[in-house]
Amino acid sequence: MTTNFPTYRLTATSLLTPADVARIQALGEPPQRIARYGVIRSEGSSDRSVYFLLEGWVAASMLLWDGERQIVKLHLPGDMLGSTSMCFDSAVDTVTALTPAVVSRIPLERIGALMMTSPAIAVTMLLAAQEERTVLMDRLAAVGRASALARVAALLIELSDRLHRIGHGDDDGFDLALTQEQIGDLLALTPVHVNRMLRQLQELGLVARRGRRVRLIDPSALRRLAAVRPRTVSTDVSWLGRDMQPVAIPPVNGDGPLRR
Repeated sequence: MTTNFPTYRLTATSLLTPADVARIQALGEPPQRIARYGVIRSEGSSDRSVYFLLEGWVAASMLLWDGERQIVKLHLPGDMLGSTSMCFDSAVDTVTALTPAVVSRIPLERIGALMMTSPAIAVTMLLAAQEERTVLMDRLAAVGRASALARVAALLIELSDRLHRIGHGDDDGFDLALTQEQIGDLLALTPVHVNRMLRQLQELGLVARRGRRVRLIDPSALRRLAAVRPRTVSTDVSWLGRDMQPVAIPPVNGDGPLRR
């Protein structure tokens, strides 16, 4: 069965043909609907699979030594869930739906077989993992060194950029599907502190909020406040060698130009 899996992460480097993308989308089992706060997979589970996130917001979290929870990753549609556990005997995190979500399970054996037969797919998945790793490194640096105000500002910028990339944001902003407690779990802040920082960003004229709707009034100033590093995903794959060089082919399903 082919799943309607957003492919923006897979087409960023333009290595894949439409046939490659179709093979990846066909990996998943029939989609499953997950209720809000439903656990997709628990930390310590022996479930040897990953998941396509088709709809909804999902958090990956870890239990700390004192029993508290730390959200370590926030997933949006188009992400692959649980891939960090691929090299371990059991799941290293708990994957929980923050909103009603739709996922498609993929046994690891299917991914392994596809990667062994397609170097382009293997390289694309590797590069997508490195992009995600850099996002985590940026957030770790912010949590370790940035002020609470800068952390919240950086998160709003990250969410705005990611949601626009998948067509879930517009000039009027985006819907923030996180509670203040969840933002605190992600940024190592208390809910009270998160609330205070959001109010301060409003008072500075940088953001506007109405219910869950958030609009970035001055994104440039917000980026300066957050000290967000400008990063551009490279499309240069010349280091892969001549056999892996992309050749222009028509776009597929509005995903943008693909190359091979």
